[in-house]
Amino acid sequence: MVAATKSPFSLEGKTAIVTGGGTGIGKSIALEFARAGADVAVCSRKLEHLEPVAKAIRDLGRRSFAMAVDVRQEDQVKAVVERAVAELGRLDVMVNNAGASFRAKPEDISLNGWNAVVQINLNGVFLGCKWAGKHMLERGSGAIVNIASVAGVYGSTMMSHYGAAKSAVIMLTRELGIAWGRKGVRVNCVAPGPVETE
Repeated sequence: MVAATKSPFSLEGKTAIVTGGGTGIGKSIALEFARAGADVAVCSRKLEHLEPVAKAIRDLGRRSFAMAVDVRQEDQVKAVVERAVAELGRLDVMVNNAGASFRAKPEDISLNGWNAVVQINLNGVFLGCKWAGKHMLERGSGAIVNIASVAGVYGSTMMSHYGAAKSAVIMLTRELGIAWGRKGVRVNCVAPGPVETE
């Protein structure tokens, strides 16, 4: 009789945080992680989007909590990592998915608009990496997945601020992969194209 082998996609016994986990790509990631066996904390700015996702994760037999977090605020990002470690026991996977943008010609983007997009899409990823990374480096293991975009590879004439931020996310991922990979913390990036969401 052949022993059953564990699926290479199994996340049984793992814990994860997904930022921007209340809608779209983040919601799908959180639910698929739970289906693969992980306990998943979800966070974003709008708690009303998160609560149904956390309930769906618990309905799958996994532990979960929802927490309102603005990824631009370092104290809030630190707090969700600390809560995940306290309530779920540790943090194995951090998915930095939260993002936002708007369409505009480059010459029409205000400095405030530019800064808002860069703060969410780049600074938010940096802060997620920083605080999850600190915990993972102490343990000597973990995986960080940063969600970039094809706009960060090929550019986007109507979203140049978004493309610039996502391009920086790709480089940040490479830098952290080099710095932390030999210490047991893998840092990778996914750059999706257009995705049909809400």
